Amino acid sequence: MLHLNSLHRMVRWAAARSPGTRQKRLGIKIGILSGASSVTKTRVVLAARLVLGFLTVATCLLSAEQMACAQSRVACIGDSITYGALLPDRETQCYPAVLGSLLGEDYEVRNYGVPGAAMLRHSTRPYRTTDAFAESSSWNPDIVVIMLGTNDSIPINWQYRDEFEGDYLDMIAHYAGLPSMPLVYLCTPCPVYGPNMFGISPEVVRDEIVPLVWQIGAESYSPIIDVFTALSDLPDYFFDDHVHPNPDGAALIAATVWEVLTQ
Repeated sequence: MLHLNSLHRMVRWAAARSPGTRQKRLGIKIGILSGASSVTKTRVVLAARLVLGFLTVATCLLSAEQMACAQSRVACIGDSITYGALLPDRETQCYPAVLGSLLGEDYEVRNYGVPGAAMLRHSTRPYRTTDAFAESSSWNPDIVVIMLGTNDSIPINWQYRDEFEGDYLDMIAHYAGLPSMPLVYLCTPCPVYGPNMFGISPEVVRDEIVPLVWQIGAESYSPIIDVFTALSDLPDYFFDDHVHPNPDGAALIAATVWEVLTQ
């Protein structure tokens, strides 16, 4: 790897061997060149080009080194399932944390899950109005993983079902339009395994929201991560509230997301 101190020595070497060194380094001054012989002019130009070549190569190498060292930033957008509600050790067991471990040191994964958040603007807690939405946007991620829709199935929210598709497409456009130009992935929501204290509807999630996410993915050319299918027929991977994945469930979500991101 060519470092700046090596580059500095190369520049000095080139300058020392040019005929213009005695005329204040390379001697690239109009007055001097005008009186120099054609051979001298040629040597000076070649020396200058040599230095410029060293600078160009060094810049390319340093830029490549910086790009290689930079981590890919992954923003996990979601609700309490992404947040890791009920997990005994949320900081290490939530699916974004497990995903970060699976992806390794070349990635930085951040959890932007907000309990109670929904995709619909007309809902009890629209994700767009949360601090996490603003923070995830200002972070300029390289990859965005969206998993919303579970809380949208609550009757007070789902009365605005006709707006779900448009609101989802707007969120995709928002993230895709960030300066970092991230790739946006859509997750189908987790299955819901029965009645619950939140009013989340297993039927609405399964029969309406999951198909809509697939449709929205096709319309926006966004890749789909099928979390719903991955966690189907696995009630033991959920807490007794029938909604939130336990540590095994969160780990399975992470593995499902990891598999798609690394394809």
